[in-house]
Amino acid sequence: MAESKEDWREQYLGLTTFLANLATAEIAELFTFDESVAKLVGARRTPLTRLGLVLYIEFLQLTGRSLNSVQMIPPAILEC
Repeated sequence: MAESKEDWREQYLGLTTFLANLATAEIAELFTFDESVAKLVGARRTPLTRLGLVLYIEFLQLTGRSLNSVQMIPPAILEC
């Protein structure tokens, strides 16, 4: 039986920071969002605001927690 998208995310529930060692496939899966998120993010004024919003939304979906505003974001995630 194939593992669902939600099954592999369960290991990240409750984390308070992004993991520095997320696999490329995990990063791609986490930061590929649907049209509703793209519209919400695209309506923001600056690239930095859009980046912050995407990071916040995806971290919340990944961990169920809010992203600390001073947390260092791993370079691989920023590159994605």
